[in-house]
Amino acid sequence: MAQIGETSRGSHTAMAGFIALLLIVTCGSVLPAHVKQAIGLQGHWHRTLHVAAFLLVAALAREVFSRSAVTPVLLPLAMAASTELIQDLVFRSGFEWSDVRDDSIGIAAGVAMSLVIRRYVASPGPIPPAAE
Repeated sequence: MAQIGETSRGSHTAMAGFIALLLIVTCGSVLPAHVKQAIGLQGHWHRTLHVAAFLLVAALAREVFSRSAVTPVLLPLAMAASTELIQDLVFRSGFEWSDVRDDSIGIAAGVAMSLVIRRYVASPGPIPPAAE
């Protein structure tokens, strides 16, 4: 078992993946509207991409910040709100609450998925029976 201050190779990989994902999602979020339209980030798949991106962000946040119950939720939520604020300030596109809502759905799904995977897939031993 790792001691305080020690990190494992896996935690470094998870942190690097988390940072890369944050950069990709942030960069994709703050592109000008005409660029987003040209590369397919707007239109039919817009809401789905929000949910999927933040599902991944929250799931990786749960892995990286596994000792915290709050950080894996608040960090992606702060990211969602701040990217909308940046878009509003830079492009005057308006703060899109519907995007934050879709991001929040993804965050909830990502945290839930991470909990299920950690509980039922990653833990050794038989799956306990459901409570009745």
